[in-house]
Amino acid sequence: MDSCSQFQHFWTMKALIFYESFIGNTGKVAQAIADSLAPVAAVSAKAVGEFKPSDLQSIDWLIIGSSTRGFRPPSETQKFLSALKPTSLEGKYISPFATRIELDTIKSSLFHCLLNTAGYAAKSIARTLVKKGGVLNGEPQGFSVLGKEDPLVEGELEHAHNWVKTLIN
Repeated sequence: MDSCSQFQHFWTMKALIFYESFIGNTGKVAQAIADSLAPVAAVSAKAVGEFKPSDLQSIDWLIIGSSTRGFRPPSETQKFLSALKPTSLEGKYISPFATRIELDTIKSSLFHCLLNTAGYAAKSIARTLVKKGGVLNGEPQGFSVLGKEDPLVEGELEHAHNWVKTLIN
């Protein structure tokens, strides 16, 4: 596919970004993703708590992000995932992401082991969305925060822009 037809393909796509953000980091990443997609796709972003089943009818691509709480997505995101009908994402692209504390910054060996085994929210979200018929577009992505209530690690918004480039190429 040449670059012109690839551009036309994405411009006709409608993407929806749902996110759950406690202190604003996941929202900042969602906005960076939306800003990166805007030149090539019709995109909107909103909090996952605003979900209506009709939101999924006219989209081609669902991008969903959350923080990682207890090795999984927080409650509003879990409610959203549970509310999806078994085939509600049939044939739609999905791209999950999560904000998280980096594994190499964790000092507790027990917590380190648990996190290494259980993983982060993005992979859990991806598994659920694929079960609901979604087609994974890119690997589930993580964006690092300095700590539980801390800001994003420097460079993570640029990381979001770069991730989008990999998704549309």
